[in-house]
Formats: sequence, structure tokens, C-alpha cells
Amino acid sequence: MLSNPFDVYLNDHHAMLVAERELCQRVQRSNEGSALADAAGRQLGLARAGEAAVKQLLADRGAAASGTKATMAWLAEKAGRLKLNGQLTGYSPASRVLEVEGLILAAQARAAMWRCLAASQTPPPEAVDWGQLQQHAEAQLADLRAVHSAVAGESFGVGGDRPAGIHR
Repeated sequence: MLSNPFDVYLNDHHAMLVAERELCQRVQRSNEGSALADAAGRQLGLARAGEAAVKQLLADRGAAASGTKATMAWLAEKAGRLKLNGQLTGYSPASRVLEVEGLILAAQARAAMWRCLAASQTPPPEAVDWGQLQQHAEAQLADLRAVHSAVAGESFGVGGDRPAGIHR
């Protein structure tokens, strides 16, 4: 059991990165050939790099990534697929929008973690730059926000500049 609050923090972020990786893979598979799949693929690379950096940082500190937390995050992502989505079978347009929002939240959490690590002056593992990882996460956020606008417009229809389905 971890007792150091910083190691607990890192393990919590490691678990979030596991869930982010799984969500990215699902979104990429479910939306092949689209801008959303491309964005999810780019985010998948960033999540994997983040996962490796956090695992290495934990190892450098004499701690390890919690298999229990990682497994629970993996299961939570899978359980999120079981929600009712307005369709008996298939992929709902509302699900697509919600998944992009999940990707945005994951990228925001990752950017906040890199910012926290840089501010704490925690030495990064070899070949890791907290500032560069933060910049990548921030760029990914801008990319995802553009994809979100497009996906929301496609999914809910556009009335002026507002999704029509929201105003019924």
C-alpha cells in the first residue's frame, strides 16, 4: 500500500492514463477513417508516452504502478460502454460526442499533471521533458475541441451555430 501522497497522486494519474488509452483505442476503432479516429490515434500516442513516463518516475522513486488501480481504471472504461445510449444496438451519435468529451477531460488531466510535475521541480525520467509533454497535451486539447465541434454538429444537427437537439 502506498503511503506517500505524491506516489498516490502519480498512481492515480497512471490509472487515468490506462483508462485514457483504452478510450482512445475504442474511439479509434469505432470511427475508422474520420478526423475523430485520427485525433484519437494521436492522443493514444500521448497517453502511452505519459503512461511510460509515470511508470518510470514511480520506479525512479522506488515505487511501482498499482496493478489494482490500473485494473480498476481498465474495468471502469469497459463498464462505461454499457450505458443506455438511446439505441438497442450500434453506436449512438450521442455516444460519439460524449466520448470526445471524455478524451478532452483526459487530455486536460494529463496537461494538469505535467504542469504540476514541472512546478514541483520533480526531476523527470531520462529523455522526458515535463514542459514538452504539457505542450503536446495542450495542442491535443485544441485539436479535440475542433473535433468536438464537428462531431456535435454532425450528431445533433446544426441550427445556426447551436446544436438543434439541445433546444427542443
